[in-house]
Amino acid sequence: MEKGNKLNRSIDVNQFKDREGISVGKLNFGLWIISHRRFFITALIVFLLAISAIFYGYSIYGYVDYFFFGGKKERLAIEQLAEDQSVADIQKLRNVADPLQLGGMQTFSHNGRYDFLVKIVNPNKDFLSSFEYCATVAGQEVACQTGFILPLENKYFSILNKEISSFPTNATLAIRNQGWQRIDAHQYPNWLDFASSHLNFVISSTTFKTAKQTGISDKLEFDSVEFKIANKTAYNYFEVPLNIVAFSGNSPAGANYYSLSSFKSGETRDVKIIWSNSLPSISRVEIYPSLNILKSDIYIRY
Repeated sequence: MEKGNKLNRSIDVNQFKDREGISVGKLNFGLWIISHRRFFITALIVFLLAISAIFYGYSIYGYVDYFFFGGKKERLAIEQLAEDQSVADIQKLRNVADPLQLGGMQTFSHNGRYDFLVKIVNPNKDFLSSFEYCATVAGQEVACQTGFILPLENKYFSILNKEISSFPTNATLAIRNQGWQRIDAHQYPNWLDFASSHLNFVISSTTFKTAKQTGISDKLEFDSVEFKIANKTAYNYFEVPLNIVAFSGNSPAGANYYSLSSFKSGETRDVKIIWSNSLPSISRVEIYPSLNILKSDIYIRY
């Protein structure tokens, strides 16, 4: 009977001790977590969604701000930096290169229009210069054109057929927006040989005829220049501009321009140019090809 009474007595669960050391409190906590598992999973999902929304929102804000505001400012800053660097590089080259030697501006009139002619010399063997050249009268620019001059080149520059209200007395030359380009000694170890091989145009049979000799018209004064030009280079050119200067003694008396299109290696052409005004007594005519042989787009490639 004693044993049966011991089996029927009540058990205090709080005094239960597991051999592994797990208490009743820990068991109740685990049971509570399991019973509220769905709540915890839902809370975790909501928390992760909120974190994702914050990060995605911040990223979208950053992209929008960069695209519409910050990006524009950054691009402008980069462009400004590039321009400043370019200006600094040009200034450095200016400090190294010797200045161009500028001749006096000459003016020729015909039928109420005017031609301007000037000779420029580049004394530098390692620098090409590009610029705007302008005819100025009484400090005012009356006409401008762009030009370039190769290393060690002597070159005539003209501004032709400009209509001006009165004769531009004492016209002078102004150079604007001048830039310099250093010749790469590794790519062009002997510039003179390179220039000679690319500018080998042979001009012959140059003849100047007065208006009476041309016989074009008894009423109109049309002088003319005829010559042959041969492309002795190994290159084909899309266009070969020619500056033409007529001399009376040692002084220029007139200027003209002509362009040869698709001028191929080994080709010879006969050229005749009409001057729309009568020139004074002409002793010789000189023709100067004007090619920037450093530019790749002037060459016809097959």
